[in-house]
Amino acid sequence: MFDELNSFDDEFTINVVEILLHSYRNEKKSIEDKITYEKHIKELYPKEFTDFLEYKQKVEMRTPNLKQIYFDWLDGKIKKLNFDYFSPEGLDLTFM
Repeated sequence: MFDELNSFDDEFTINVVEILLHSYRNEKKSIEDKITYEKHIKELYPKEFTDFLEYKQKVEMRTPNLKQIYFDWLDGKIKKLNFDYFSPEGLDLTFM
């Protein structure tokens, strides 16, 4: 139902940026899809989900219209997505 990324050692892994992008994508479909997706992630990856909530708060505080920017990119209104929007100051995203 939901896709997670495979790491190089064949263990399932997911990071906060992936969760946010999938959450936004599901919300664009419907709020129910978003809720179902986030519930699924919370059950499978409780620590990552907690990290995601903290991360989401930071990036959305830094760029309040982040979700709309992402929606505009999905709709083709923005040709290139600036991933700096997804990196709040002081947050190391080297795991991406």
